[in-house]
Amino acid sequence: MEILNETLDIGGLLQEKVPSRVIQDGKINEQRLLEIEKESQRNPEDSEKQNLYRSALGESVQWHLKQNHQAAALSVLEHYLLLEPEDLQANLALSWLQIRQGQYQQAENTLSRAKIKNENSSELNYLLGMAYYMQDKNSQASRALRQSLELKYRPQIEQLLKKVDQENWAENEYKQASSLHFVIRYEGNETNQTLGEGILGSLEKSFSELENQLNFSPREAIAVVLYPDEVFRDVTKTPSWVSALNDGKIRFPIKGLSTIDGNVQQILKHELTHSFIRLKSGGNCPLWLNEGLAQYLSGDTSRQFLPMAKQMLAQKRIPLLSSMQGSFMSMAAAQVVWAYQESLLATEFVAKTHGIEDIQRLLHLTGVTGNFERAARTILRKGYPELQQEFEDYIQSQ
Repeated sequence: MEILNETLDIGGLLQEKVPSRVIQDGKINEQRLLEIEKESQRNPEDSEKQNLYRSALGESVQWHLKQNHQAAALSVLEHYLLLEPEDLQANLALSWLQIRQGQYQQAENTLSRAKIKNENSSELNYLLGMAYYMQDKNSQASRALRQSLELKYRPQIEQLLKKVDQENWAENEYKQASSLHFVIRYEGNETNQTLGEGILGSLEKSFSELENQLNFSPREAIAVVLYPDEVFRDVTKTPSWVSALNDGKIRFPIKGLSTIDGNVQQILKHELTHSFIRLKSGGNCPLWLNEGLAQYLSGDTSRQFLPMAKQMLAQKRIPLLSSMQGSFMSMAAAQVVWAYQESLLATEFVAKTHGIEDIQRLLHLTGVTGNFERAARTILRKGYPELQQEFEDYIQSQ
C-alpha cells in the first residue's frame, strides 16, 4: 500500500524569510549552504543569519523533494526541525518521508508530537493513520483516518479507510505472535498457531539470507497476516492467479496448510524480498526488477522460458523492459506468466553480467536518487536503451 501520491505543500518553510539563493543553476550550491550554516553557528543571536539558514534548509528540502531524493530530504528536514521543531509542514514532510523509508514507528512519533498543537490537520491525521496501519495497528489507523476525512474529504482516504475497516472486521478475533523481525496474525486455533510458528521460522531464515544477498536490513518489524482463502480474496481484491500479496504487509492464504513445505518457504521468501526491495529502493524499483529479484533470490530459474524468449525476440515481439515498470495486476493470466518470466530472465541477465554487488548498489542508489534509470547509468553504465540491447544480446547468446 503506497501513501497518496501527492506533493506535500511545504511552502510554510519559506514564509517571511529572505531567500537564500542556495539553489543555483538548477542544483544546490553546497558550498554556499555550508557557509550559511557556519555563519549561523558563529552568530547564534543574529536573527538575520538564523533566518537565512532556515531559508537555505527549506529551499534545499524543496529541491530534494522535487528530485525525489528521499534520504537527502529526510536528513535536511531533521536539521531544519532542530531550528523549527513546531513547523507543521516540516513535520508532515518528515513523517511522509519516514513512511516512504519504512520508518513507521519514527513517523508515528513525529506525528504524535506534532498533533499536540495540530489536532485539526487532515493531512496529519491521514499520515498518522498510515503510520499506524503499516505497523498493523488497525484500530488506531481507522480512528485517525476517520478524523482526517471529517476534517477534509478525499476519496483516496475514504477508500483506504474502507480497506482498513474491512481488515478489522475480517481479523477481529485473530491472534497475534511475534519474532525478532515479524508480527504475525492468524485465526486462533491450534493448527493455525503451529502454522504461524512455522511461518515465522521460515521468514526469519529468509530474512537472514536476504540481509546478505541484498546487503540491507529493514529497521522495523514486518507485518504478516494469514487468511482462509475466501477471506484473502475479499480483503486483497486480487485476481485468482495471485498466490500471496505484499502491499506493505505480507498477506498469505493458508489453503488448509498444516506444515511448511519447500513451496511455501519459496513463496514466503518471494514476498519478503519485495519488502527488502521496497525499503532499500525507497519504493522506486521498477516492477520487472522487483518481481525478477523476488523470483531469482527465492530460487526460480528462467531456463525453460529461454526458447520462447528467443522466438519472441526473433519475431520482434519481446516487450521492452522500460514498458514493464508498473503493476501486472490488470493483465490477463497469460500475459502475467510472460511478464514474470521475462522479469526473471532480465534479472538473471543483470546478475550474471554485472553481479549481485552491482544490484545491491543499484537498489541503494535508486533509493537515494529516486530514479532507477539515473542509478543504472551510474552503476551499470547504461540507461534503458543500452540495457535493452544488452539484454536481447544475452538472450541470443544463451
